[in-house]
Amino acid sequence: EGLKLIITDSQAMDILDKWVPQSIPLTTFSVMMANYMSYGNLGLFIKGLGALSLLKNGDKILIMESCNHNRQGDDIGTSQIPRLIKEKLGLELKINFSFGRVMPDDLSQYKLAIHCGGCMADRQKYGRRIIKLKEAGVPVTNYGLFLSWAHSPRAAKRVVKIFQP
Repeated sequence: EGLKLIITDSQAMDILDKWVPQSIPLTTFSVMMANYMSYGNLGLFIKGLGALSLLKNGDKILIMESCNHNRQGDDIGTSQIPRLIKEKLGLELKINFSFGRVMPDDLSQYKLAIHCGGCMADRQKYGRRIIKLKEAGVPVTNYGLFLSWAHSPRAAKRVVKIFQP
């Protein structure tokens, strides 16, 4: 009968999107967590990807993680995502970071927030962070969606397909 679904690390989408036949559903752990943590509101994060095309030199974005893990070398949030933003968009953006419970007081200054999947947070705290971004009018997307998009827009559509009716 074959595979019904492959769930991968977001950082492996560049390889697995090429290797896994299109007939096999493929998503990432981060996208699954964002869907779960947001009570199925993945559409908000998909919509947030659209803000990437609106960014201009000098705009501020916020990269957010729910936890305070020890960052090493080529860290996904502080190294890989900023590098991919520069490579894919060719823009000089002001990137701020938010780790753990700490969030900037003035969220309205940001043109986009890129949030982790939230695996180390509870749903209430994660949801509150997303609500604060929405209230401030800040588009938000997710690490897994962003990394899939950075690989190819087709890959971004692929990782969310299993969640759409």
